[in-house]
Amino acid sequence: MKLLIFSDSHSDTSLIKKAIENHPDITAILHAGDYARDMNRFYGRGLEIYRVKGNCDRDDPFDEELLLEFEGVRLLLCHGHEYSVKYTNDELYARASQRGAACAVFGHTHQSLVTSKGGILLFNPGTANGKKRSNGASYGILEIKGGEVVSAKIRGENEN
Repeated sequence: MKLLIFSDSHSDTSLIKKAIENHPDITAILHAGDYARDMNRFYGRGLEIYRVKGNCDRDDPFDEELLLEFEGVRLLLCHGHEYSVKYTNDELYARASQRGAACAVFGHTHQSLVTSKGGILLFNPGTANGKKRSNGASYGILEIKGGEVVSAKIRGENEN
């Protein structure tokens, strides 16, 4: 199972559209907030879409976080601002551990990150909006097989 991961699109959906077209084998899409409503454009394509509220989504009706499970792997999906991710990942790690998640997917920093702490994968796809980051837009792909995350990759706007 493959998941496409986005965050911080800030009303620029060009990378999201391109990534969906370039990865026809994906099962679901996760958006870690800040213009999570951008995903409205992609309903009706037969894909599951999960999204959470970011600090720029104050009036949107999305949850602050979701605990999702794919093939036996629990993922915590949040924006990250409520866990001070611009300064440390300790609070996010503690929350993921508390919720029994094997992976925490988050955004907010506009910087991609793939790292592990205490057996928990911390995954930030960066920003889907290239104007918000000097080195361009990015997104993530998580692949899950046999009850574990077997691949966690960041892709830039010029990569498939």
